[in-house]
Amino acid sequence: MRIRSCTLLTLSLVFTFSSIYSVVALEPEPVRRSIQAVSGSGTFNGQLVNSRTATATVYLVQRPSIDIEKSTTGEDADDPLGPFVTGGDTLTWTYRVTNTGNVTLTNIVVTDSEGVSVDCGDGTNVIPTLAPGTSVTCTAIGAAQIGQRMSTGAASTTFTKASSTMVKVADSDNSYYYGLQPGEPSIQINSLISVFDDAFTQTSGVFNITNESEKKTDGFLIGLESYQIDWEFKKGPQDPYEPSTLNASDEGSLFINDQEVTYICTYSLMDVDGDTSVARDLSLDENLVFHESINIGYTCWFSAPIPNSGFLRGTASAAIFGQDERAFTFSEEFPLRGASALAPAAPNAVPRETRVHQNFRNPFNPDTWIPFELSEDARVKIEIHDVTGRLVRTLDLGHRPAGYYLEKSKAAYWDGRNEAGESVASGIYFYQFTAGDFSAMKRMVILK
Repeated sequence: MRIRSCTLLTLSLVFTFSSIYSVVALEPEPVRRSIQAVSGSGTFNGQLVNSRTATATVYLVQRPSIDIEKSTTGEDADDPLGPFVTGGDTLTWTYRVTNTGNVTLTNIVVTDSEGVSVDCGDGTNVIPTLAPGTSVTCTAIGAAQIGQRMSTGAASTTFTKASSTMVKVADSDNSYYYGLQPGEPSIQINSLISVFDDAFTQTSGVFNITNESEKKTDGFLIGLESYQIDWEFKKGPQDPYEPSTLNASDEGSLFINDQEVTYICTYSLMDVDGDTSVARDLSLDENLVFHESINIGYTCWFSAPIPNSGFLRGTASAAIFGQDERAFTFSEEFPLRGASALAPAAPNAVPRETRVHQNFRNPFNPDTWIPFELSEDARVKIEIHDVTGRLVRTLDLGHRPAGYYLEKSKAAYWDGRNEAGESVASGIYFYQFTAGDFSAMKRMVILK
């Protein structure tokens, strides 16, 4: 390369050269090179220095490097589950290969562990040449398999050093997808329970989703793509609900007495098909799969306290793979009583049916509440068993009149201890709720 002027620094001596000189190209290993100028002038310790020649020693390095990013159906799915697809459908994979080094690479071979044919634009899986900082996108197609799948895209070539030694330049990237059986999936959201904190600025609860597909008996899995809670408020029983907005699956706003109140929600996985070992916090719109049922927990924070009168309606909604145009919803109206939980406003209100709700909190440590509703007067008893079926504790609530028992002060309370007063170990437990002729069992888990 020819340069008419440059500044050369060597110790504290600075020369500015005006004559033409040559710069040696970069090498694949640190190589000592000299740059010489035929004439110039500069300063040294503040004094003018004239020189006809000056030589500087520099070390120049060549670094070959490559990057590949594999995507499945346009999604860079580095972690499971990845995008949902229908088994047997045609999939498209893309491989973006980028030269991240400072030398030109040649004959880059792109492959996939799935065994599909990769096309880099000329019908082959070879990129003939790739300059530094540039990229080429290759593609491949194949048939989707059932279940969780992962395959690896790889790009590799060789580079010859100045010493004539050949080095391998390579990179790889994993990509996931989940193949579901073809069919007509369907779900039902069955319940929504919500409990407020004492300040009425936070509510937590759980909603249950079941697989209602006709092919459920064949092991038909549901691909749950999104889930969310929307809140609305109204002043009286005959009033319409005030406008609300769901900005995203984790945030929204509602109007309470003409004042806008915003909220933000987080979600957690409680159990999948009764397996509580999978309980964890969920990232936003994280894909999930289940066969029988799934329980999603939530906590929502409000920017202002909810008033102690009026009605709050929560709507749980979910979207599943294979039903892109349909949203499944379930709404529950919670009259506000000014207590630490949501419950019917009228003291003599009677539920249409007897039922027991999922315990709250769940998972829990050390204690929990079990809300329930009675459509008629009944003697209420709850028996708690461990996974072996052994009776751990009996909560005899005695004779209870018909009504709602959703508040902490009214719901059944378990302190996490056995009949001897000892704290029980972490694990899965079952509670058998009995009220008159009604009986139901639910699971809960202690995490310590």
